[in-house]
Amino acid sequence: IMDKENLLKGIYQDGKALGACSAFSEAKSVKEIVDELFTPQGVEFCLKLRFPTLDVFRQFDKEEVKQYGVYIDCGEIELTDPKRAFLVGNTKATVKCAKTQNNSIYLMHGASVSVIASGFAIVRVEGDKKSHISYIQNDHAKVLA
Repeated sequence: IMDKENLLKGIYQDGKALGACSAFSEAKSVKEIVDELFTPQGVEFCLKLRFPTLDVFRQFDKEEVKQYGVYIDCGEIELTDPKRAFLVGNTKATVKCAKTQNNSIYLMHGASVSVIASGFAIVRVEGDKKSHISYIQNDHAKVLA
């Protein structure tokens, strides 16, 4: 596993090479790169180009990125009202959203999600071609998939 600095530098260089917009800057920390991942431009870029690769995602410290809402190869997990989550690789999530809030869930590299939305929750779900999305809407909840 390469050190964090080289990992972040590599992602930046690869992103630029793939044509990332000028707003994409070299992250100084894992939290910074995760925050960029969750921007609308970041999401669109990553899902369309399936970037970073699964191999690159796997070089992150799984526990560290989990605290920022990124779940890499986590197996079966359950999340409640996550606000934001990025599911990657071998991650099968059941996500329950009941709070009156917006939730955004993104999937890459074969991750799958089953969303159960209720109350006035709003859940946006987007994935790349290899991801699997299913959902149930109850009450006044809306799932935008």
